[in-house]
Amino acid sequence: MIRLEYDSREEEVMSLAHQGDEREAWLAIALGNSRLHWARFEAGAIAAMGHSPHFRASETRASLAQRQWWSWLRSGMPLIVASVVPQQLQLLCQFLPETSPMYSLTTDSLPLQGLYPGFGLDRGLAGLGAGERWGFPVLVVDGGTALTLTGFDGGRSLVGGAIAPGVALQSRALWEGTALPQTHNSQDLGLPSRWALETGEAIRSGIIYTLLAGVEQFIQSWYQRFPDSAVVFTGGDGAMLAAGLGQLAPELGSDWQVDPEVLFWGMAAIWTHKKTVQNKQ
Repeated sequence: MIRLEYDSREEEVMSLAHQGDEREAWLAIALGNSRLHWARFEAGAIAAMGHSPHFRASETRASLAQRQWWSWLRSGMPLIVASVVPQQLQLLCQFLPETSPMYSLTTDSLPLQGLYPGFGLDRGLAGLGAGERWGFPVLVVDGGTALTLTGFDGGRSLVGGAIAPGVALQSRALWEGTALPQTHNSQDLGLPSRWALETGEAIRSGIIYTLLAGVEQFIQSWYQRFPDSAVVFTGGDGAMLAAGLGQLAPELGSDWQVDPEVLFWGMAAIWTHKKTVQNKQ
């Protein structure tokens, strides 16, 4: 099995606009904090994507065969992996077919400037993908397990960011640390009643309105420095946060993008550049 660490950090990244070998299909897997995200690329576009539970310690090839993307790897399709959970990457490597070449990305793979030690690979890939699709400078608001805000300037250099517990994580903290019930529905894009008269609604109100107030302040500060910047919402709660903020603070504008695919497009930028370099050699 071929396992290569791609650690190049060239400043030049090929555009995502259909460069490289478009005919080759390949699979991207992002091993996130709470689940696995995957996307199949064909002809320079995402042909299919989805989410799967984390691998279990008791995983077998028979159980993995139930996952939609597993059969593609058995056919020898190239696999590009970005993992923020080392144990999950180890489990994937344990079962990966010998016929499937795997390229494991690291933070050093990112063609971005100013990254500090320990900077998250997932944040960098989302920033790269958002910038490639919507332009730099860019502020990425990722409503995942953690709510992260990450900004890059026009030169692809990290300006900075912030990390806070996400909506579901805050809800779970209340559920585990108090007698309050757990309540979270990422499909509900509507705002809860601010002055709730029911416990579940009060929990949603407290979490969502305080998060939105914080995100609003960050965006206002960002626009002061980069008034023409793209602002991109992603992650499981990204659409909900964007919709809620649009209702609460319409004066901030309506040019935000909701793009759940930016992390995969960041992976695609690196893969496309790698294939282009290989073809020139």
